[in-house]
Amino acid sequence: NLDLGTYPHVNKIKHEVEKTLNIVHEYKSKQMREIFGKLRILSDIKVVNKFPILITGETGTGKTTVAEKFHEMRKIHENEDVPFVKVLCGEFDGNPNLANSTIFGHKKGAYTGADEDRIGMLQEADGGTVFFDEIANLPMSTQNVLLDVIEGRPFRRLGSNDDITSDFQLICATNSDIEELVANRVLRGDFVARIDTVKFEIPPVRQRPDDIEGILEGLLKTSDFINFEIEIMAKKNLLSFLKKSYLKSNIRDIRTILVELYFMSQEPPVHALTSSEVEKFFRENKEPTKDDEFIKSVGLLLNLWPNTSYAEAGEKWKEALMQVAVKKLSESPNFRKKDGEL
Repeated sequence: NLDLGTYPHVNKIKHEVEKTLNIVHEYKSKQMREIFGKLRILSDIKVVNKFPILITGETGTGKTTVAEKFHEMRKIHENEDVPFVKVLCGEFDGNPNLANSTIFGHKKGAYTGADEDRIGMLQEADGGTVFFDEIANLPMSTQNVLLDVIEGRPFRRLGSNDDITSDFQLICATNSDIEELVANRVLRGDFVARIDTVKFEIPPVRQRPDDIEGILEGLLKTSDFINFEIEIMAKKNLLSFLKKSYLKSNIRDIRTILVELYFMSQEPPVHALTSSEVEKFFRENKEPTKDDEFIKSVGLLLNLWPNTSYAEAGEKWKEALMQVAVKKLSESPNFRKKDGEL
């Protein structure tokens, strides 16, 4: 027998899942699907800031976007418009007063230049999410105070004796190696231990080519490219080239490429970008592809071969691989012979 009373609850859950999937629809790769699957579970936890989140990854992999999408998930589950506050730690330039004033707030006259009262970003984020971008730029003294706040203790504005409490979901991000930051005394070990309760490493775009189409379409929908027309075959060629590219700066590189192609389409007369223009751009702005990187690595390994214990036993294997490598290397403009070596 069916209990009809359960239907509204089931439909509500289904609706929430569908809305969550719409938020992350551009991500097709297994890596990003797994990350957002875990984030969805976290977004449904009602205790704010029970699990601080640390996001790592190369520059341009979309760490800020992941933080924003997680916040959107929280809004769906909490069914209210809670604040999202982004703290750009790189703007502090090692200045503790600026960092503490921005994060915790200050009273008028707290220091030279404090001409009026200021509410800190932690207070602004009460009930919502605060995202610290590039935490390697947080001054040590600020980390010390922030550590107490993360532990649930109240804080004070600079120059004030009044305690302030704020409940927020903490998300931190960095493109640096966390262990190196601690070893080099850039970040406090106890601070890092508190913020990486849940850690996600965003893979480089080149390691998740299935996401490139969604990233491309997402960028083309932004206001920057609202007048950018691309022929169907040109877009297919563009996607193919992007999937073969190394994309050192990840999404930022894709955006830079789109800007250059947009300028090409705006040259009089204004026209839809063509396949030949896409091919011309990548021909004139060739960067090492994943194939080139592989070929280069094979060549370097073969140079090391005679000095390894594998040389004698694997001579036939080496000869077979050498034939393939030499052929590929001769075809690659990004790896040339030097001093008679591969």
